[in-house]
Formats: sequence, C-alpha cells, structure tokens
Amino acid sequence: MAASAEGSAQVASPTVPGPNHDRALVDAPLAADVRLLSSLLGNTIRVVDGEEVFNAVEQLRGLAQRRRGVRQEPEPQLTAEIVDLVKSWPLWLAAEVGNAFLTYFLLTNTAEETHRIRRRRLRSSETGAAPRSIAAMVEQLLSSGNDEATIRQRAMAIHLQPVFTAHPTESQRLTMLGTLQDVHRLLLEREHAIPSELEDIDFALRTHIEGLWQADHLRHRRPTVLEESRLLLRTFETTLWDAVPEVTRRFRRATGVSASESPAPIVLGSWMGGDADGNPNVTPDLTWQTALTMRARVLRMHLEAVRSMDAMLPHSVRRVATSQALDASIQRDERRMPRVEERLQNRNQAERYRHKIRYMAARLQATLEADYALLDTRAAQIHDARLTTNEPDGVPYDSARDFVEDLQDIADSLRHHGATSGAEQVVQPLIDRARAFGFHLATLDIRDHADRFHAAADGVLQGLDIQPPSGSYLELDKDRREEFLAGELDRDYFPVGHAMSTHDDETLRRFRTARRIQRICGDEAVQTCIVSMAEHAADVLAPVLVARQAGLNDIQLGAPAGRIRIAPLFERVADLDRAPSVLRSLFSHGAYQRHLKAHNNLQEVMVGYSDSAKDAGVLPSLWGLYRAQDNMHEVAREFDVDLMFFHGRGGTVSRGGGPSHDAILALPPHTTEGGIKLTEQGEMIQFTYGMPGLAKWNLEQTLAAAVVKRFDHDHNDTPDAERERYHAAMDELAATAEQAYRTQVVDDADLHAYFQRVTPIGMLGNLAIGSRPTFRPGSDASLTSLRAIPWVFAWMQTRHVITGWMGVGTALEQFIQNHGDAGETLLRDMRARWPFFATLLSNVEMVLAKADFDVAEHYARTLGDADRDLRTFARLSEEYHRTVDMVNRLSDQDRLLDGTPVLQRSIALRNPYVDALSFLQVELLSRIRDLPEDDPEYADTLEAILRSVNGVAAGLRNTG
Repeated sequence: MAASAEGSAQVASPTVPGPNHDRALVDAPLAADVRLLSSLLGNTIRVVDGEEVFNAVEQLRGLAQRRRGVRQEPEPQLTAEIVDLVKSWPLWLAAEVGNAFLTYFLLTNTAEETHRIRRRRLRSSETGAAPRSIAAMVEQLLSSGNDEATIRQRAMAIHLQPVFTAHPTESQRLTMLGTLQDVHRLLLEREHAIPSELEDIDFALRTHIEGLWQADHLRHRRPTVLEESRLLLRTFETTLWDAVPEVTRRFRRATGVSASESPAPIVLGSWMGGDADGNPNVTPDLTWQTALTMRARVLRMHLEAVRSMDAMLPHSVRRVATSQALDASIQRDERRMPRVEERLQNRNQAERYRHKIRYMAARLQATLEADYALLDTRAAQIHDARLTTNEPDGVPYDSARDFVEDLQDIADSLRHHGATSGAEQVVQPLIDRARAFGFHLATLDIRDHADRFHAAADGVLQGLDIQPPSGSYLELDKDRREEFLAGELDRDYFPVGHAMSTHDDETLRRFRTARRIQRICGDEAVQTCIVSMAEHAADVLAPVLVARQAGLNDIQLGAPAGRIRIAPLFERVADLDRAPSVLRSLFSHGAYQRHLKAHNNLQEVMVGYSDSAKDAGVLPSLWGLYRAQDNMHEVAREFDVDLMFFHGRGGTVSRGGGPSHDAILALPPHTTEGGIKLTEQGEMIQFTYGMPGLAKWNLEQTLAAAVVKRFDHDHNDTPDAERERYHAAMDELAATAEQAYRTQVVDDADLHAYFQRVTPIGMLGNLAIGSRPTFRPGSDASLTSLRAIPWVFAWMQTRHVITGWMGVGTALEQFIQNHGDAGETLLRDMRARWPFFATLLSNVEMVLAKADFDVAEHYARTLGDADRDLRTFARLSEEYHRTVDMVNRLSDQDRLLDGTPVLQRSIALRNPYVDALSFLQVELLSRIRDLPEDDPEYADTLEAILRSVNGVAAGLRNTG
C-alpha cells in the first residue's frame, strides 16, 4: 500500500511481489493494476490520515510479508513481532489499520475480476473458442462422435434457472459495490487510453479510492427485505440485462438451435421477498410489494430498450416493403391509441418501424402508470383494476407475450426485406430479454417451513368444517395426515374458496398473494412453492390443499389446472435418505397424479447442501446428495415423471459451492433432463455477476455444462461393474468420514466450547449483513439451532475452515489401509475418470489451501481455555494435515494446488495480508473480553472487530 510523498500513481509499490516468470506475460497487467491501486490507496492514507497511520500499515504489511517468505512457511520470530506490534497500538490506530487492509482487499479483488476478463479474452483470441465456452463444448461433443442434429435436438430441451437468494453472506454495502464497479470500468478503459486520457482516469480512480477509504463499510442495522432486493435489482440492471441475451445468442450460434425451438434457455429466479422460512420479515404484503417493484423495474428497462431502437431502424417504405403483419399491427395501434396516432401525423410517415416503436413505448408507459396507480391504491383486484384504467394515450399491454408479438412483427418484417442484421442485432436481443425477463423480471419462489403449511391446512379444514374422524388434524401423525389429505383431495366436490371468512392464516394469504401476482405479472411470475424440512409425503400434500383453496391449483376429477408447483426441500441427512420413498408415496396418490398432470408431469425437488454438511461433514453430505438424486430419478422414471432438481448451493464448498460448471458435470447421470435450477447467493452474486464480462462468462460456462450433461453415457438400466465399484467405495468413504466428523465435531462437547471461545461467532450477530436471524426462530442459541451460514463463516474467519474438509483425510487414509495398493489405485482411477469424485477432491483441496493452521493456532492459544482448547486444536490440526497429505498423495503433487498455479499464486499473494488482519482481529477480540458492554470503548472495539471480519472475508473471498 506504499506510495510516494507526491502521490504519483505511476510509482511502483513493493506491496505485491513480481509475477512468476512463466506467467509474466499473462499476469503483468494484473500486477500493474494492483501496484497502481495500492499506490493510490497508500497515498490517500498518507494525505488524509497522516504519516502515523501510513507507517503503521506499512510496518504491519512488511512484517506479514517477511513472515511468510518466498516459501510461504511462517517464521515464528516474526509472528511474535506482529503480535507485539498490534498489541501496542491504541484502538483508533488498530481500527484504521484494519480499514486499510479491508480497502486493499476490495481493490485487489476488483483488479483480479478485471484480469479474469482479460485472461478469457486472451484465451479466446489464441484458441478461437475459450475453454468451457459453449462453442468449445460443442466442438468437444462433435469430436466425440456426436452429430450436429443430435446436439441441436438435445440442446433444445435445455432449461437453466439461476435463482438469486437473500441469504446473508454479502458483507459489502451496495454503495461500495457500485464504487468498485466504477473502478473495474476505469481499469478496463485505462488499458487503451492515450497519455492525455490516463491523467483523467487516474484522477477518477483516486477520487473513488478516497471515497472508499473514508466510507463506512459497515451496515449499522439489518437491511429490510426490500433493501436486500436492491442488490438483485442492481445486478439485473447493470449486468444480467445484457448478459442473458448475449449468452442466449452464443448458445444458438454454437448449437444451431433457433429462437422458436428454444425461446428462453436461461430464465432467472429470486427468493427475495418470497423466502419466509425463518424470516418473520417476509410477510404476504412484502411479497406483493417485491413483485410489483420488480415488475416496475423491468417495465422501465423494456421501455428504455424500445426507445433505443428508434435511431437504429430508420428504414423507409419508400425503399422497402414492410410485412403485412407489421402493417396490420400498426393499424390496430392507430385505432386503439388515437392520441398517439395524432402526434405521429407530423412525423415521417414512411418510417413505419419508428412509428411502431412509439406505439410500443406508449403502451409500456401506460402499463407502468397503471401499475403505479395500483401500488398507490393497494387495490385488491389488480387485474380488474388495470383493465379498467382509463389511460388517455397508450393502451397497457395485457402480458409480456403481447409485447413479444410486437417485437417479433418488427423482426420478421426486417427479415422480409433483407435487413437481417437489424433483425438479429437490434430486435432479437429485445425479444430474448422479453422472453427471459417477461414483465416480472425474475420468477419469485415462495418458501416456508413444512410445519407452517400443516398449520395452514388445519385452518383451511376448520374453515370448511372438515375434520378427521379421530379428532384434530394436527394431532394426527404424518402417515395418518397423508392418508387423510389424499382422501380429501380426491373428493371432486371440495369447495374452493368456501367458508374462509373465519380463517386468515398468513400462509394462505401468501398463496392468495401469489395468485394476485400471477394475474398482474403473468403465471410465470410465481411458479414454485418450496417446502423446507420436508420429510414425509404429507408435507407436500398439505400445501397442495392450501394452494387449491387459494385458487392456485384445481385438481378436480375433471381436467386439472395448475399454477404453482410444490417442491419438497430435502436437506438433512435423514431426509435425503427418505426422499425416494417420499416421492414414491406422492406419485402413488391419484390426487397428486392429477396435480402433476396439471404441470406437464414435472416434479420439482430441491436438494440442500448446507444442513447435511453441518450434520455429517462435506464428503458424506455430497455423496448423500448424489445418491438421493440418483435414487429419486429412478423413482420418477418408474412413474413416468420428469424431475427438475433445484440445487441449494451456498458460496463455500461446505455449503455446496464451487464452480457451477464443474458442479453440473459432477451431478448423477440424467438428473438434469428436467432442467437445472441452482441458487446464487451472497458474495457469490458479486463475484460471478458483479461485472458485465464476468456475468456473461459465468452464465456461458454454466449453460455449456448443461449442454454437455445432456450427453451422459455412463449410466444404463443395469449399472456396470465400474459404477458399482465406485459407488461402493464412496459408501465406505462416506461412512468413515461421517463417523470421524461426528466424533470430532457433532458429539464433541469440547469442540462446541472451543468454537464459542476461539471464533468470533459471538460478534457475527452484530454484522448486519442480512434480514434473517443467525439462529432459527423458536430455538435456543445452541450449535444445533445455529444456521449453517454463520457456522461456516466463523470457522472461515479463524482459518480453520473445518466445514470444508473435516473427516475427508481419515476416510481416504483408512480406505487405503483397508484395501492396500488396490484401494489407492481405485481412488486414483475415480479421481481421473469420475467427475463427481474429481470435483469433490478439487473443492476440498481449494478449502485446505485457504486454511492456515499456524494462524488458527494463534486464535486457539490467545482466545482459548489453555490446555483444554489446545488439545482440541491439536486434534483438528492432526486431521487437517492428514487431509492435506492424502489429497496431495492422490494428486501426485508436493504442495496444494500445484495443478492450478493461478489459484495457488492468488492465495499465496493474499495470505500475508489476510494474516495481518487475522492477528489484528485476535488482538481486538482479546480486548473486548475485558470490556463491559456499557463501556464507551466497547462499541468502538466491536466496530473495529466487524471491520476486520469484513476484511478477512474479502481477503479469503468467502463468508458463509
């Protein structure tokens, strides 16, 4: 973070070592960007806060770098010097130094994200098709013997739906993210700037860095759900709005699939405003407000896009003949919108496309104004109110489909007279957007706990004066509830909407709100209800009954109609084991079969990664998920039902994280045929979608994997011997790993006490990074009730990261001990030939590389309870090093990540700076323990700790 006294941005900083010789050409721009940003930051610190702060930052930075050394092996003497240094600082200086390292990581992350885009462009220019791009995957399929027709036919069925959730793992404020995006843009501009422009760009960078340095990076209250959704809306506007049509174009060009054959291979979803599980702030009214807010935003974006077409389509009927369909469309507009037609009389009558564009703009504007009126009046019947709105100029669109028809008329007419470039480059992106985003922006899932749906079902039954013969519905066990619900749903006289004045359950109101949203925004605006903690068929039948009463499903014995899917969420280990039998029970009921028929025989199932990993460890969790999906697929095939799995992946490996491309390829064969849904959450939204180039690249890699996954050849009706051997090995590994995890984590009271004392878990509740509470509602503040996100977050902060590797080393070692050389050969074969096992080991290796047990020991010695906690640390350290040894052994390497040098170098460059923050955090945690909460210094110390938490999260690029 050094800088010259004059503040020149051109002065090299010693902050970052030079790149490796073999990476010099590729990584030189990254090194230059980091030097530039470090220099600007260092100069800002010196000018704004003076030499004392600047020198303290530089002193800690220099010690941390020397402590690691070239070989990344910590020097104990320098560790002691760092500890003494941070202990000597007054609180105000410690806080300022922590803020410096946090700001540095934010800038470095932005530089790395910019360089990721550069690297991809370089690879594309060298190879023609960048690795993992859709074009590269298609070339791979063709070289494997697949013909173009087969690729096109299978690609037509692709359905990819990233779902953006509000889970609290994004620690940065929205304002800071916007500033960093500006820094990213300026770095890209700087590459091609002439000398006179460089001065202006560097001045702008200096201005942004001054703002970052003097900004408050902490939230001082938890965001509301609507405020959380602002991040999603901003991401949609700044990156996804352009990324989705661009990646759709690349998909069609590579696969040969036409727009009519695959109208929207990518659609987007959201939980923001719909996820009520454990979040009392998500009320039906808030769900309603969120949906209308998203609708207003997407209508404005469509309006801007339509207006931007005006200058691009000056084609004149004096030169070309427009199509009959377009002419008829304009004539209809003239009759329905006479005041718009009157204004257009004075414009060039030959420019028919521009006339059509103005009619479309008037209709979008009228749709927006009608919706604003509804928001203001809180009208109960939105659809009816909108239809009766007397808009003097434009006539509101009834649906996004009508808007698409107008755009399609323009595109077809352009093609009619040979203007194919205008059709493809100007109009088709708007069509693709309209099909992907509709008039709703993102499909809003609603989610709640299974118990809430049973309570709502009981209310519905009481309102209808229907009760089981034996008494109260809620007193029945799950088997008897299933039998009773199936019987009631089979009755063709079930009176929808009858006698509900005595019941006003919030869950039922949320379903009714969902139906209202569908009326105004389209059926695609809300499609799925997710049942958390599902463990029985009754947990799915209950929301079917409630949805039917709310007008969302009609499964009478006649022709069924359905407007919302019911998706069970299986997450805990025992629930995943039961999942196939739950589906078998569901599919056996006539009423549920009619429900499926109303949804084209498609069953959505969500599988969660967080709780199973928290219960059993990462290896048993991932294997249990694999087995459960494989077995559920077999059940669905038996009943001729299509399954769409919804993968509830978190940002970290222990919560199912890792590259989406690899994760999809590692899924069980044929389990993606019904489509792929997967969550995007927290800091991963910024990491993968925060910059335009990154958003396009992440979507393309994910879609490319979905294409390849349609060509699974390793699964037949009768599994072959190799598959059986691999699965048997995983069964054994998972059993051993789960036993080790439960012994060392779940059932170890010393570990629980260690976690509370050594990690900053007690402080994380003050880090207002999400609207959901840290512990599940209605439970005590125990490890069992602690949510998976803070559990992972706290271990990540202390560099233990046990959630991503615990039990893996013991499982691999014992397997080789039990089976000798043949066992090791089998594991090597699995790693080389089986994407699931290869991805699992790769992700564990990455987590191990981010862990640091030298720093973790400092947490244990300083914050722990002497011998007791040091014994716990020793056990954890032994397992950590065992896992490192086994992963390196199976990978034939000396050090972690030798096979991925870019990531290895990135972590090595970051480690000294993360170490510095870690040592500072330990010192601050020690101080706050001696302060009563009413001491004026307590609040300042807490704030400094939370800044260090943000900094470590930014440095490791992971929270929870």
